[in-house]
Amino acid sequence: MRMFIPPRFDRMFKKVFADPSDPAPLRSFLGGVLNVPGEDLVALSFADSHTHPSHHDNREGIVDVRLKTISGRDIDIEIQLAPEPGFHERLVYYTSSMLASQLSVGRSYATLAQAITIAVTGFRLNYISDEHFHHRFHLYDKDHHVRLTDILEVNVLELPKLPRIDDGTLLWKWLRFISARDPEELHMAATLDPVIADAATKVERFSQDWGLQWYYLEQDRKERDRVTRETDERERAEALKEREAAIESRETSIDERETAVDEREVSIEGRETAIEQRNAALEQRSAALEEEVARQTAALADRDTELGAREAKLREREAALRAQEIAAEA
Repeated sequence: MRMFIPPRFDRMFKKVFADPSDPAPLRSFLGGVLNVPGEDLVALSFADSHTHPSHHDNREGIVDVRLKTISGRDIDIEIQLAPEPGFHERLVYYTSSMLASQLSVGRSYATLAQAITIAVTGFRLNYISDEHFHHRFHLYDKDHHVRLTDILEVNVLELPKLPRIDDGTLLWKWLRFISARDPEELHMAATLDPVIADAATKVERFSQDWGLQWYYLEQDRKERDRVTRETDERERAEALKEREAAIESRETSIDERETAVDEREVSIEGRETAIEQRNAALEQRSAALEEEVARQTAALADRDTELGAREAKLREREAALRAQEIAAEA
Protein backbone atom coordinates (compact mmCIF):
# COMPACT_ATOMS: atom_id res chain seq x y z
CA MET A 1 0.00 0.00 0.00
CA ARG A 2 1.39 3.38 -1.04
CA MET A 3 1.80 5.84 1.82
CA PHE A 4 0.58 9.42 1.74
CA ILE A 5 2.34 12.22 3.63
CA PRO A 6 0.29 15.45 3.60
CA PRO A 7 1.85 18.68 2.27
CA ARG A 8 1.31 20.45 5.61
CA PHE A 9 3.76 18.07 7.30
CA ASP A 10 6.83 20.25 7.98
CA ARG A 11 9.44 18.23 6.08
CA MET A 12 7.12 17.63 3.15
CA PHE A 13 6.37 21.36 3.09
CA LYS A 14 10.09 22.03 2.81
CA LYS A 15 10.47 19.43 0.07
CA VAL A 16 7.87 21.32 -1.97
CA PHE A 17 8.57 24.96 -1.10
CA ALA A 18 12.24 25.04 -0.09
CA ASP A 19 13.78 23.32 -3.11
CA PRO A 20 16.39 25.66 -4.69
CA SER A 21 16.32 23.57 -7.85
CA ASP A 22 12.57 24.12 -8.28
CA PRO A 23 11.45 27.51 -6.88
CA ALA A 24 8.26 27.60 -9.00
CA PRO A 25 5.91 26.36 -6.23
CA LEU A 26 7.34 28.82 -3.72
CA ARG A 27 7.24 31.70 -6.19
CA SER A 28 3.62 30.92 -7.09
CA PHE A 29 2.59 30.54 -3.42
CA LEU A 30 4.23 33.85 -2.45
CA GLY A 31 2.52 35.52 -5.38
CA GLY A 32 -0.81 34.38 -3.97
CA VAL A 33 -0.04 35.61 -0.44
CA LEU A 34 1.93 38.85 -0.81
CA ASN A 35 1.36 42.22 -2.40
CA VAL A 36 4.85 42.47 -3.89
CA PRO A 37 5.94 43.02 -7.48
CA GLY A 38 6.28 39.79 -9.43
CA GLU A 39 9.80 40.67 -10.53
CA ASP A 40 10.91 40.71 -6.88
CA LEU A 41 10.14 36.98 -6.72
CA VAL A 42 12.02 35.98 -9.87
CA ALA A 43 15.15 35.03 -7.94
CA LEU A 44 14.82 33.78 -4.37
CA SER A 45 17.74 32.92 -2.12
CA PHE A 46 17.23 30.54 0.78
CA ALA A 47 18.67 31.32 4.20
CA ASP A 48 19.41 29.04 7.14
CA SER A 49 16.07 28.14 8.67
CA HIS A 50 17.63 27.96 12.16
CA THR A 51 17.62 31.21 14.08
CA HIS A 52 19.01 31.82 17.51
CA PRO A 53 16.55 34.11 19.29
CA SER A 54 17.61 35.75 22.51
CA HIS A 55 14.89 34.08 24.55
CA HIS A 56 15.33 34.12 28.32
CA ASP A 57 15.98 30.35 28.19
CA ASN A 58 18.24 30.60 25.11
CA ARG A 59 16.35 27.89 23.25
CA GLU A 60 17.01 27.51 19.55
CA GLY A 61 14.03 28.50 17.39
CA ILE A 62 13.23 26.48 14.24
CA VAL A 63 11.33 28.03 11.32
CA ASP A 64 10.23 26.20 8.20
CA VAL A 65 11.35 28.25 5.20
CA ARG A 66 13.55 31.38 5.35
CA LEU A 67 14.37 33.29 2.16
CA LYS A 68 15.32 36.65 0.67
CA THR A 69 13.96 38.34 -2.47
CA ILE A 70 15.84 40.35 -5.09
CA SER A 71 15.05 43.64 -3.34
CA GLY A 72 16.27 42.27 0.00
CA ARG A 73 12.93 41.45 1.58
CA ASP A 74 13.30 38.83 4.32
CA ILE A 75 10.51 36.26 4.34
CA ASP A 76 9.84 33.55 6.89
CA ILE A 77 7.20 30.88 6.16
CA GLU A 78 6.15 28.47 8.87
CA ILE A 79 3.55 25.80 9.48
CA GLN A 80 1.95 25.63 12.93
CA LEU A 81 -0.69 22.90 13.13
CA ALA A 82 -1.44 22.95 16.88
CA PRO A 83 -2.02 26.01 19.10
CA GLU A 84 0.56 26.97 21.67
CA PRO A 85 0.86 29.79 24.22
CA GLY A 86 2.42 33.00 22.94
CA PHE A 87 2.03 32.07 19.28
CA HIS A 88 1.24 35.55 17.94
CA GLU A 89 3.94 37.13 20.14
CA ARG A 90 6.42 34.68 18.62
CA LEU A 91 5.37 35.74 15.11
CA VAL A 92 6.11 39.38 15.99
CA TYR A 93 9.41 38.36 17.56
CA TYR A 94 10.56 36.38 14.52
CA THR A 95 9.58 39.19 12.18
CA SER A 96 11.37 41.78 14.30
CA SER A 97 14.44 39.54 14.54
CA MET A 98 14.62 39.31 10.74
CA LEU A 99 14.45 43.09 10.48
CA ALA A 100 17.09 43.61 13.17
CA SER A 101 19.45 41.13 11.50
CA GLN A 102 19.63 43.39 8.41
CA LEU A 103 21.20 46.28 10.29
CA SER A 104 24.94 45.87 10.49
CA VAL A 105 27.31 48.40 12.08
CA GLY A 106 27.34 51.70 10.19
CA ARG A 107 24.34 50.87 8.06
CA SER A 108 21.51 53.41 7.77
CA TYR A 109 17.98 52.64 8.95
CA ALA A 110 16.76 53.84 5.58
CA THR A 111 18.34 50.78 3.97
CA LEU A 112 16.17 48.35 5.89
CA ALA A 113 14.03 46.10 3.69
CA GLN A 114 10.64 44.68 4.51
CA ALA A 115 10.52 41.72 6.92
CA ILE A 116 7.57 39.41 6.30
CA THR A 117 6.28 36.38 8.19
CA ILE A 118 3.75 33.98 6.70
CA ALA A 119 2.19 31.64 9.24
CA VAL A 120 -0.04 28.79 8.05
CA THR A 121 -2.07 27.50 10.99
CA GLY A 122 -4.04 24.31 11.46
CA PHE A 123 -6.23 25.99 14.05
CA ARG A 124 -8.31 29.12 14.52
CA LEU A 125 -6.65 32.03 16.30
CA ASN A 126 -8.79 33.04 19.27
CA TYR A 127 -8.11 36.75 18.80
CA ILE A 128 -9.43 36.74 15.19
CA SER A 129 -13.20 36.34 15.33
CA ASP A 130 -14.15 36.76 11.65
CA GLU A 131 -14.27 34.07 8.95
CA HIS A 132 -11.55 35.47 6.66
CA PHE A 133 -8.79 32.89 6.21
CA HIS A 134 -6.07 35.43 5.34
CA HIS A 135 -5.11 38.40 7.53
CA ARG A 136 -2.23 40.81 6.83
CA PHE A 137 -0.96 42.79 9.84
CA HIS A 138 1.17 45.98 9.90
CA LEU A 139 2.00 48.66 12.45
CA TYR A 140 -1.31 50.52 12.54
CA ASP A 141 -3.08 53.20 14.59
CA LYS A 142 -6.54 51.67 15.00
CA ASP A 143 -7.98 54.84 16.59
CA HIS A 144 -7.21 57.09 13.62
CA HIS A 145 -6.92 54.41 10.90
CA VAL A 146 -3.37 55.33 9.93
CA ARG A 147 -0.61 52.87 9.06
CA LEU A 148 2.82 53.79 10.39
CA THR A 149 4.80 51.50 8.09
CA ASP A 150 4.63 48.16 6.32
CA ILE A 151 8.28 47.32 7.01
CA LEU A 152 7.00 44.67 9.41
CA GLU A 153 4.31 42.40 7.98
CA VAL A 154 2.70 39.30 9.47
CA ASN A 155 0.42 37.16 7.32
CA VAL A 156 -1.77 34.57 9.05
CA LEU A 157 -3.42 31.87 6.95
CA GLU A 158 -5.97 29.85 8.97
CA LEU A 159 -6.64 26.54 7.23
CA PRO A 160 -9.83 25.72 9.23
CA LYS A 161 -11.45 28.87 7.77
CA LEU A 162 -10.77 27.93 4.15
CA PRO A 163 -14.15 27.72 2.36
CA ARG A 164 -14.98 24.60 0.37
CA ILE A 165 -15.94 26.65 -2.68
CA ASP A 166 -13.16 28.13 -4.84
CA ASP A 167 -13.06 31.92 -4.40
CA GLY A 168 -11.06 32.33 -7.62
CA THR A 169 -7.79 33.32 -5.94
CA LEU A 170 -4.44 31.61 -6.36
CA LEU A 171 -4.03 31.60 -2.58
CA TRP A 172 -7.21 29.54 -2.14
CA LYS A 173 -5.84 26.96 -4.58
CA TRP A 174 -2.53 26.69 -2.73
CA LEU A 175 -4.19 26.40 0.66
CA ARG A 176 -6.48 23.69 -0.72
CA PHE A 177 -3.28 21.88 -1.78
CA ILE A 178 -1.64 22.37 1.65
CA SER A 179 -4.85 21.21 3.38
CA ALA A 180 -5.01 17.94 1.42
CA ARG A 181 -5.56 15.05 3.87
CA ASP A 182 -5.47 12.15 1.40
CA PRO A 183 -4.49 11.37 -2.21
CA GLU A 184 -8.00 12.18 -3.48
CA GLU A 185 -7.91 15.72 -2.10
CA LEU A 186 -4.35 16.11 -3.43
CA HIS A 187 -5.40 15.07 -6.93
CA MET A 188 -8.35 17.46 -6.81
CA ALA A 189 -6.00 20.32 -5.84
CA ALA A 190 -3.65 19.30 -8.68
CA THR A 191 -6.36 20.06 -11.22
CA LEU A 192 -6.55 23.70 -10.12
CA ASP A 193 -3.19 24.95 -11.43
CA PRO A 194 -0.25 23.52 -13.43
CA VAL A 195 2.34 24.54 -10.80
CA ILE A 196 0.21 22.95 -8.08
CA ALA A 197 0.02 19.81 -10.21
CA ASP A 198 3.85 19.66 -10.28
CA ALA A 199 3.90 20.19 -6.50
CA ALA A 200 1.41 17.34 -6.07
CA THR A 201 3.70 15.09 -8.08
CA LYS A 202 6.50 15.95 -5.64
CA VAL A 203 4.30 15.03 -2.69
CA GLU A 204 3.46 11.67 -4.25
CA ARG A 205 7.12 10.95 -4.95
CA PHE A 206 8.49 12.00 -1.57
CA SER A 207 5.67 10.16 0.22
CA GLN A 208 7.46 6.94 -0.78
CA ASP A 209 10.78 8.03 0.71
CA TRP A 210 11.36 5.61 3.60
CA GLY A 211 13.35 8.16 5.63
CA LEU A 212 10.60 10.74 5.33
CA GLN A 213 8.00 8.07 6.07
CA TRP A 214 9.80 7.05 9.27
CA TYR A 215 10.09 10.67 10.42
CA TYR A 216 6.44 11.35 9.56
CA LEU A 217 5.24 8.29 11.45
CA GLU A 218 7.41 9.23 14.43
CA GLN A 219 6.08 12.79 14.43
CA ASP A 220 2.55 11.49 13.97
CA ARG A 221 3.08 9.18 16.98
CA LYS A 222 4.36 12.11 19.05
CA GLU A 223 1.41 14.23 17.96
CA ARG A 224 -1.01 11.46 18.89
CA ASP A 225 0.72 11.12 22.25
CA ARG A 226 0.46 14.88 22.75
CA VAL A 227 -3.23 14.88 21.86
CA THR A 228 -3.79 11.91 24.16
CA ARG A 229 -1.97 13.66 27.00
CA GLU A 230 -3.91 16.86 26.45
CA THR A 231 -7.18 14.89 26.29
CA ASP A 232 -6.28 13.05 29.50
CA GLU A 233 -5.29 16.30 31.20
CA ARG A 234 -8.50 17.96 29.99
CA GLU A 235 -10.60 15.05 31.21
CA ARG A 236 -8.77 15.06 34.54
CA ALA A 237 -9.29 18.81 34.81
CA GLU A 238 -13.00 18.39 34.00
CA ALA A 239 -13.29 15.57 36.55
CA LEU A 240 -11.55 17.77 39.10
CA LYS A 241 -13.95 20.61 38.34
CA GLU A 242 -16.89 18.22 38.73
CA ARG A 243 -15.49 17.05 42.09
CA GLU A 244 -14.96 20.65 43.18
CA ALA A 245 -18.52 21.48 42.09
CA ALA A 246 -19.83 18.45 44.02
CA ILE A 247 -17.85 19.51 47.09
CA GLU A 248 -19.13 23.06 46.78
CA SER A 249 -22.66 21.69 46.42
CA ARG A 250 -22.18 19.56 49.53
CA GLU A 251 -20.75 22.55 51.39
CA THR A 252 -23.75 24.62 50.33
CA SER A 253 -26.09 21.84 51.47
CA ILE A 254 -24.28 21.59 54.82
CA ASP A 255 -24.41 25.37 55.22
CA GLU A 256 -28.13 25.31 54.51
CA ARG A 257 -28.67 22.44 56.95
CA GLU A 258 -26.60 24.23 59.60
CA THR A 259 -28.68 27.37 59.03
CA ALA A 260 -31.86 25.32 59.37
CA VAL A 261 -30.54 23.74 62.59
CA ASP A 262 -29.60 27.18 63.92
CA GLU A 263 -33.08 28.43 63.11
CA ARG A 264 -34.64 25.40 64.80
CA GLU A 265 -32.44 25.96 67.85
CA VAL A 266 -33.50 29.60 67.98
CA SER A 267 -37.11 28.52 67.59
CA ILE A 268 -36.75 25.92 70.35
CA GLU A 269 -35.02 28.46 72.59
CA GLY A 270 -37.90 30.85 71.91
CA ARG A 271 -40.41 28.15 72.72
CA GLU A 272 -38.53 27.24 75.90
CA THR A 273 -38.47 30.89 76.92
CA ALA A 274 -42.21 31.16 76.25
CA ILE A 275 -42.83 27.97 78.27
CA GLU A 276 -40.71 29.31 81.11
CA GLN A 277 -42.63 32.57 81.02
CA ARG A 278 -45.94 30.67 81.03
CA ASN A 279 -44.75 28.48 83.89
CA ALA A 280 -43.71 31.56 85.87
CA ALA A 281 -47.09 33.13 85.20
CA LEU A 282 -48.85 29.91 86.24
CA GLU A 283 -46.77 29.75 89.39
CA GLN A 284 -47.69 33.33 90.16
CA ARG A 285 -51.37 32.58 89.54
CA SER A 286 -51.12 29.39 91.64
CA ALA A 287 -49.57 31.30 94.53
CA ALA A 288 -52.25 33.96 94.24
CA LEU A 289 -54.94 31.28 94.20
CA GLU A 290 -53.43 29.61 97.22
CA GLU A 291 -53.37 32.94 99.03
CA GLU A 292 -57.00 33.56 98.04
CA VAL A 293 -58.04 30.07 99.15
CA ALA A 294 -56.26 30.57 102.47
CA ARG A 295 -57.93 33.95 102.91
CA GLN A 296 -61.33 32.58 102.06
CA THR A 297 -60.77 29.53 104.29
CA ALA A 298 -59.85 31.80 107.19
CA ALA A 299 -62.87 33.95 106.48
CA LEU A 300 -65.09 30.87 106.42
CA ALA A 301 -63.60 29.66 109.69
CA ASP A 302 -64.29 33.03 111.27
CA ARG A 303 -67.87 32.96 110.04
CA ASP A 304 -68.23 29.39 111.24
CA THR A 305 -67.01 30.41 114.72
CA GLU A 306 -69.37 33.40 114.69
CA LEU A 307 -72.28 31.21 113.65
CA GLY A 308 -71.41 28.71 116.41
CA ALA A 309 -71.51 31.48 119.02
CA ARG A 310 -74.80 32.81 117.67
CA GLU A 311 -76.21 29.29 117.68
CA ALA A 312 -75.17 28.81 121.32
CA LYS A 313 -76.84 32.07 122.28
CA LEU A 314 -79.96 31.05 120.38
CA ARG A 315 -80.15 27.77 122.26
CA GLU A 316 -79.76 29.61 125.55
CA ARG A 317 -82.65 31.94 124.61
CA GLU A 318 -84.77 28.96 123.52
CA ALA A 319 -84.10 27.22 126.85
CA ALA A 320 -85.06 30.38 128.73
CA LEU A 321 -88.31 30.69 126.77
CA ARG A 322 -89.30 27.08 127.50
CA ALA A 323 -88.60 27.68 131.19
CA GLN A 324 -90.86 30.71 131.15
CA GLU A 325 -93.58 28.81 129.36
CA ILE A 326 -93.50 26.02 131.94
CA ALA A 327 -93.64 28.49 134.74
CA ALA A 328 -96.60 30.21 133.21
CA GLU A 329 -98.57 27.00 132.87
CA ALA A 330 -97.96 26.12 136.46
